Amino acid sequence: MVSISTMYVCGLDEAGRGPLCGPVTAGAVILPEEYNHPLYKDSKKLTEKKRRLIAEEIRGSSHPWGIGWASHREIDSMNIHNATLLAMTRAWEDLVRRSGASQLEIILEQGLAILVDGKFVPPIPGFTGEILPVVKGDQLVTAISAASILAKTERDAWLDDWCTENDQDDRYGLRKHKGYPTEFHRKKIAEYGPSEIHRLSFRLPQG
Repeated sequence: MVSISTMYVCGLDEAGRGPLCGPVTAGAVILPEEYNHPLYKDSKKLTEKKRRLIAEEIRGSSHPWGIGWASHREIDSMNIHNATLLAMTRAWEDLVRRSGASQLEIILEQGLAILVDGKFVPPIPGFTGEILPVVKGDQLVTAISAASILAKTERDAWLDDWCTENDQDDRYGLRKHKGYPTEFHRKKIAEYGPSEIHRLSFRLPQG
């Protein structure tokens, strides 16, 4: 378990490191350190319907939250690791923009630590508190679990919208596998070639 002494925790997590296409997305959520919710689990273990319902609950609550993105072009330009950290930085910045100044000031005065899923932490300009990596944090820290759910639902919605606007037949099956390298997805890349959102820096099948 993670031991911290602050009253509040900001959880940071990503969705979309492994897919062959689309952006990597990060979520940021601030919760009281002792906050617990029976439905906040690692987003990968929840059904899609339940994830959406919980994400709506988070967005409609008084808890500060934010979303950050790094595009497939940024992933190709700087690699997936650096793009993921950039998305996390942007998620924090979005949280700051969405939160009322007075609310965030009170939280900072009472004590805030940022806990990041994984082994690495992103740069958080202007934040002087603790920023700690937590391996398997989406299973151990409620705020990270909430951030994971937000990131996953936002990215899935982005892919659905892209398919609606650009690939109504969903030739690559993105709505089903969300861009991950399934056998079907790899077969369709070889058949049709990469789409405009495929990550060219990844090892894509050749036709």
